[in-house]
Amino acid sequence: MIAINDRIGSARFMTKVNANHLDAFQAPDSGLLGTFVNVQPVFFYPPSRPLGHHHFDLQPINGRRPGRSTAPGALPQVDVLYAYQELSVGMFQAAIDLGAQGIVLAGLGAGFWTSKGTEEIRRIVRETDIPVIVSRRPEGGFVGPCEAGIGGGFLNPQKARIQLQLALEAKMDNDAIRALFEHSGVH
Repeated sequence: MIAINDRIGSARFMTKVNANHLDAFQAPDSGLLGTFVNVQPVFFYPPSRPLGHHHFDLQPINGRRPGRSTAPGALPQVDVLYAYQELSVGMFQAAIDLGAQGIVLAGLGAGFWTSKGTEEIRRIVRETDIPVIVSRRPEGGFVGPCEAGIGGGFLNPQKARIQLQLALEAKMDNDAIRALFEHSGVH
């Protein structure tokens, strides 16, 4: 939960939408959970579990706590790649060669890529065990199941990256990661 500017929002859906405004955080797809009136929280809805929410056990794994290690790379390396016109498809292989254990793609619109980019993504999905999450560049929206990777749902690329890092740390296989992101079997 995030409480900021007299507003209460879900950490899963709140995001910074403006670099300069004081009112920079919003929840474009889900709306707010509540507000503050005379310093008291007022919730608009009863407590509920968000669609697709998964509880990750953050107890020590292999003698360390994820995200709390002083060693660099406490969580598995997951790279975020952004779509743009005339992109170099070599960036996908470069991410893998540099140690990425997962890739999040920030596509155009609802996760779309150039034709050459889509071909390379399909090749990576087909030839490796590296999970590829397809997200979107726009502020809001949904990316559903797709053949060139795993749909990121309502998660923006930054949040999809964190969720994928946690899934990899928890040793989830690609089927479990797909279920996690595509909201099947996780309720």
